[in-house]
Amino acid sequence: MAIITADLAGTFDGAAFSGRFRYCRFWAKTAGVWQVLGGSVVALPAAMETIA
Repeated sequence: MAIITADLAGTFDGAAFSGRFRYCRFWAKTAGVWQVLGGSVVALPAAMETIA
């Protein structure tokens, strides 16, 4: 399994987007070749300010 968090900005299907996203991919080695079996991506909420 591989998990990464990335700050991204761009366009998708003509609509602008930006934010922090977390990607998860599930891998398996079959016949000597690594392949992605499945995965997901979620948009993370904006960072909350710390109250001191």
